Amino acid sequence: MGDNRRTARCNGKYARIGNIQVSKKLTIIILIISLDIFIASLFALAFICYDEKYHDGSISLTIFYDVLAYKYKNDPAVIDISNICMDKKDIIQCIYNNIPFTYDNDRDNRTIMIPKDFMDLEGKGICRDISLIRLAVLRKLGVKSTIVVEPRHVFVRAFEGDKVYELNNEFFVEY
Repeated sequence: MGDNRRTARCNGKYARIGNIQVSKKLTIIILIISLDIFIASLFALAFICYDEKYHDGSISLTIFYDVLAYKYKNDPAVIDISNICMDKKDIIQCIYNNIPFTYDNDRDNRTIMIPKDFMDLEGKGICRDISLIRLAVLRKLGVKSTIVVEPRHVFVRAFEGDKVYELNNEFFVEY
């Protein structure tokens, strides 16, 4: 007749899978949870794939910068600036002062320069480039910060106590 331990058998209230007896309710709950996780994964995958193609001020661009800031926290330029500013009283001001920036009108605005390359060019780039390195350094030093995404522009906000700082290209503003 064959080995029945490999097949699920159901007699009344319990299902038997191999030598394990499982209630029908538990089996149904596990199946529903598995199906929910599978469906949620499909939606997440579709959302991520869709948003990678469009970066026009969507919330996904904020997440994209967060991921890049984390990825580049050990970039040599990020480490250098972090080491300069880590013991300073005004860390945010120090970061702003130690990352040069000159707007490059000729730069391809469809890419983001990694921090080391940006610093190798002595800070010549666009708003995305300066924002990425500032965000990476702020995060490496544990300063609460966020990227602000506007149509065709990004910049960084940093928070210290009850103060808010805006690091926006060549402008440093305290609120």
